[in-house]
Amino acid sequence: MSASLFFDMQRFSTHDGEGIRTVLFLKGCPLSCVWCQNPESRSRNVDLMYDAATCIAGCTLCQDCCSAITRHGPADLLIDHQQIDEFDIKNLKTCCPAKALRVTGEPVDIHTVCEQLKRDQPFYKTSGGGVTFSGGEPLIHPNAVYAIAQKMQEENIDVAIETTLHVSWRKIEKNIPVINQWLVDLKHMDDNKFKRWTGGTLSLVKNNLIKLAAQVKGLTIRVPVVPDFNDTIEELALITDFAATISSCKAIHFLPYHTLGIQKYKMLGLRYQGKDKSLDNPGLLQKACAYAEHHPLKPLQTSVRG
Repeated sequence: MSASLFFDMQRFSTHDGEGIRTVLFLKGCPLSCVWCQNPESRSRNVDLMYDAATCIAGCTLCQDCCSAITRHGPADLLIDHQQIDEFDIKNLKTCCPAKALRVTGEPVDIHTVCEQLKRDQPFYKTSGGGVTFSGGEPLIHPNAVYAIAQKMQEENIDVAIETTLHVSWRKIEKNIPVINQWLVDLKHMDDNKFKRWTGGTLSLVKNNLIKLAAQVKGLTIRVPVVPDFNDTIEELALITDFAATISSCKAIHFLPYHTLGIQKYKMLGLRYQGKDKSLDNPGLLQKACAYAEHHPLKPLQTSVRG
């Protein structure tokens, strides 16, 4: 099994748990959601991203470093991602002066990561914030999450996690003692549609959610609202009805689909299969929020991450 990798650390976030937070994005996800806006999060391995807009015309440094790269035009490269090995990745990390080539994925060194997460401790304390694990699916790295979260708890830093719960129960259970806030994706109530659009098994998510809810407080359901997938009031109502049966669930967040991550697919040499326009249906979101308030669940509209 490959080592745990992270691909980003986002400071001063205000949409990933209470207060001001630093979000650690871990690499790898068991799902393959059609609309995913963080495609660099899917693989557990290192990825190479290429931004043609910043490529220096005529430069051959990357070609000299890696035989899987050839120039297709003055400022355009052809990259055979399947032929790139660990030796190439090591060389490509520093070869591009324009940063047109970017290696995505850094090993998680527990001590180093914890020191970085602690930098904004004064902001956590004044805002009621803390650290949030995200991804990908952070719980495919249960040992890394536990080790970092335990260190944060020792510093009295609040810990949240954004999770699909599409993992084995033992990985979830291991981390219950060190997580303060659980932000859980609940994407649909139809098994077949969930399978077609995410590649996952809905029953695994629901069963884990029921078990988790019996052991934690402050659980929040998050619903990515995606065109043609779950963008009807009937589908959102079914999700809300299920969320209302979870005793420890006090809030539900509706996250409208956006297209900010589409360019990343091109940078990774992948084809994007989702919609090319963001969700533009404020009336739907208002109805969904109003429906949730009748349960009652505290509703919120915010932006969808992936």
